[in-house]
Amino acid sequence: MGREIRLISPSYVKAFGKRGKSDALDAEAICEAVQRPMLERRSIRTPMANWIRKLSEKKLFRLVSVALASKLARIVWVVSTRKEAYHPYAHLI
Repeated sequence: MGREIRLISPSYVKAFGKRGKSDALDAEAICEAVQRPMLERRSIRTPMANWIRKLSEKKLFRLVSVALASKLARIVWVVSTRKEAYHPYAHLI
């Protein structure tokens, strides 16, 4: 049920792009690139990505999407009210 999160190099996706520039064409190129077996797989090792991965193993995709949207909204609210830069990993240092 969980989703696999992958980083894809823009240069790799660009090879599958078609003429024109639109979100639909970009999405199609990304889907084409992801389905290719030669794609190098890298794991994402940020605390946020680990949180998403663990949550997606237990919960439905749509619930994880809502949880991520809520977390991002809270981050935006804190940054906008405190008027300071966001340092996501300051607590880890």
